[in-house]
Amino acid sequence: MFIKEIKKSNISSDKVFIYHRLIESYNTEKGPRHRNILNLGKLSIKKDLFKVLADRIEQILNGIKPMFNVDQEIEALANHYANVLINKKIKLIDNDKKNKNAEDLPDYETVDLKSITTSACRSIGAEHISYSMMKKLGLLDIFKEIGFSEDEIKYAVISIVGRLVHPGSENATFYWAKNKSSLEELLKDDFINLSRNKMYEIIDKLIDNKELIESKLRENEKNIFSLKEKIILYDLTNTYFEGDSQDNPKAKRGRSKEKRSDCPLLTLALVIDEHGFPKRSRILEGNVSEPKTLETMVKDLIGDAELFEKPTILIDAGISSEENLTMLRDLGYDYLCVARNQPLTEDEISGADLNIIKEDANNRIEVKLFRRENEQILYCHSELKGKKEEAMKNQYETRFEEGMKSIESSIHKKKGVKQYGKVMERIGKLKGKLSQINMFYEITVEKDAKEKVTKIEWVHKNEEIKNEKFSGSYILRSSRMDLGEQELWELYTVLTNVENTFRTLKTDLNIRPVYHQKTGRCDGHIFITLLAYHIVNSVQTILKKSDIHYSWKKIRDMMSTMCRTSTLMKSKDGKNIVVRTTSNAEKEQEKLLRILKIKIDPIGTKTIRI
Repeated sequence: MFIKEIKKSNISSDKVFIYHRLIESYNTEKGPRHRNILNLGKLSIKKDLFKVLADRIEQILNGIKPMFNVDQEIEALANHYANVLINKKIKLIDNDKKNKNAEDLPDYETVDLKSITTSACRSIGAEHISYSMMKKLGLLDIFKEIGFSEDEIKYAVISIVGRLVHPGSENATFYWAKNKSSLEELLKDDFINLSRNKMYEIIDKLIDNKELIESKLRENEKNIFSLKEKIILYDLTNTYFEGDSQDNPKAKRGRSKEKRSDCPLLTLALVIDEHGFPKRSRILEGNVSEPKTLETMVKDLIGDAELFEKPTILIDAGISSEENLTMLRDLGYDYLCVARNQPLTEDEISGADLNIIKEDANNRIEVKLFRRENEQILYCHSELKGKKEEAMKNQYETRFEEGMKSIESSIHKKKGVKQYGKVMERIGKLKGKLSQINMFYEITVEKDAKEKVTKIEWVHKNEEIKNEKFSGSYILRSSRMDLGEQELWELYTVLTNVENTFRTLKTDLNIRPVYHQKTGRCDGHIFITLLAYHIVNSVQTILKKSDIHYSWKKIRDMMSTMCRTSTLMKSKDGKNIVVRTTSNAEKEQEKLLRILKIKIDPIGTKTIRI
């Protein structure tokens, strides 16, 4: 075997295209001839290494170990191309078997055990679940229906499954697909000529069809999972950029939920139902005000009369302004929210006779319902939440007072900070870091005629308000006058679905950071992550019916040991035998696959003789 460089020029330009082929020599009655074995694309290695690569490919195919150490890059390329050749031969054999209707009979060989080697180990477990669920949700049909070509569907699958299995940049996804995954076998495709450019181009294609894809996917999920869509949750989160993102007008600096205010941000507004299925999404500026987005959401995102029959809308305190609640009532929507301001008097709270609605070894929930003219107010106290908040309060107080002691001791040191302006700046920074507790301290700073601080004192204030804030109590407001204490509180717990969704997007699917700079590509990154989340939530919804509550990260890790491998061996009659097979599913893996009604071994065993 040897590698030949091919040059082709474009008639309409002076540009020359270079690619390489793996060629095999063979003898005929008319003399030696050449035939193409494999198109290698454009190789990045030096020309004097072509022979080394060709020899190593031939060695792997013949089960021969190299006499000398081989460069890692050459070894990786050789294994990849040898595996491609093996798969090509397997496909030919499979087609031949289909034509001959061959039965699956035992296949015996006498082999040299010392010759057995294993190569081309590629993950398939999480890919198999992801791709199978994509097909069950009808995503591939959706892509085809809206005009994606077969090649575009392939790149869309790679992007979404890559986000699920190996979340990272498009470049990282490209490397994973070519070198670490068996996705090409699941797709019955060949990734040897996978294009980085097309990995980016598919982002544009997906975001251009975002509304249509979301609409069709939402309808499919509604039918598959019998979703009623009577409860709708709305919230926002943000992600940050790597780089200054000057080409993206949506990239704005604002309050980062990841404490990354040093970076430009993007905001994701998301509507989900009570089961965690996303309905619609919008990608907004990074500095958008949370309360101001609700009216747009109601009129645009969930205002579709064909989709919803006036659902109850659940929102958190950040969005539940009086203006928003009035707007919801005027539009005929019921709501339940965490109270943004205190709607109860101190006498009502102190005199409340609380009722226990939940009690177990870990926690006790007590509530009291107050009725108003057009809404109900539920005062709630959680024993577990109270313990957590008490610990947080103590930690905040300790950090604040240690900071104040450090500032105070500095004014008495020879080279310490004494200037009034500088001292006040230090106090301001400390208060900014500990905004949860600083309002409960009264700070006095004395200075002399030279503007040097002579004394700093701080004392606690508003103890009752502080204790109430960190007591484990919270207040719910709802326009649902037909619900009792238990029903209102249980409806509130559905809000945790939003938190779970955002947690999965951020931790399991790496929606942050965004590496792109252009607006469309940034929006596309977020949309691909959302499509991946549809897969995650579908898997988790099915598993919950069997009382299995795994995070996607746990499922992905659990399935990571399920791989495809090629086992090479030499037979007694001198043939090289390659067996391409899937590792046996372990007990937990098999259990998951059976619950999800997914085939245990998606591809089966393939054998070739060289």
